[in-house]
Amino acid sequence: VGAVVHWIYPTVIRKHWSLWDQLVWWLALVCIVSVLTGITIGIIRTCQAQKVWSNFEGWLYWHHLGGLIAGILVFSWIFSGWLSMDHGRIFSKPDPTTEQIQAFHGVPLSEATKGLPQLNRVYSSKVNEIEIRAIAGEPYLLSKSFTDGNHTWLLNSEGFWQQQNQGLRQQLLREAVMSTWPDSEIAEISKITDDDAYARLRESQMSPSVLRIVLTDSESTWIHVDRISGEIISIMDSGRRIYRWLFNGLHSLDFPSLISRPTLWYCVILSLLVLGTLFSFTGAVVGIRRLLQ
Repeated sequence: VGAVVHWIYPTVIRKHWSLWDQLVWWLALVCIVSVLTGITIGIIRTCQAQKVWSNFEGWLYWHHLGGLIAGILVFSWIFSGWLSMDHGRIFSKPDPTTEQIQAFHGVPLSEATKGLPQLNRVYSSKVNEIEIRAIAGEPYLLSKSFTDGNHTWLLNSEGFWQQQNQGLRQQLLREAVMSTWPDSEIAEISKITDDDAYARLRESQMSPSVLRIVLTDSESTWIHVDRISGEIISIMDSGRRIYRWLFNGLHSLDFPSLISRPTLWYCVILSLLVLGTLFSFTGAVVGIRRLLQ
């Protein structure tokens, strides 16, 4: 009842991603126009009212009054939900392209694996998986363990694998970013703080091992790179930073001052959900009664 209705997830539709994407996008857009139309008409009717707020009676009165109060709330949720289906239509995508990933690696994997020393120093009873990767043309290993976490290994001066306690060197990350974005310079490299509003979201949080690399381009683009895995976590230009507030802010009320108070957040979100549900119910009743006339 929740996921299937909320995201329009019937299998017959969802298995065709492009169809589902277009359907939800256009349906939400129609709903946005519908809500804005209702808000506009509601304000006009209030301005024309000879009584307080509204000339309507019965269910129409409650729908009119509810629309003036909850209409903006319903609009903000539909609008922000519509943005969740943006997928590059209005705002840029946060994921790197295939070309950017290749430039970040610097060499194909087949090149990176040539002449590598044995993995005796890396393997242990705790290690469950070892990946061979490359960054800025230099090979490295990522060892994964269910009990010991992930660790990065680079070749030392003697040609043996050596574990990097702090992950990949900043110089390597700098070279990889510069080769991927050759038209920009690096303005700043910094760690993600615990109160970062763009990395510490309610629904997802970046790892403490992520660095933010700020470019000098016109968008002041942020490249988030994980020092342990060597992966580009996200690309955030000025548009994506606005998107964070329009989507996460409006849709989940993901505002730092509210998220830091979970009890208050639950009280606010539940109150608004009840208000929106009651308003929607009045609209359904009015619509059904009109159709039955």
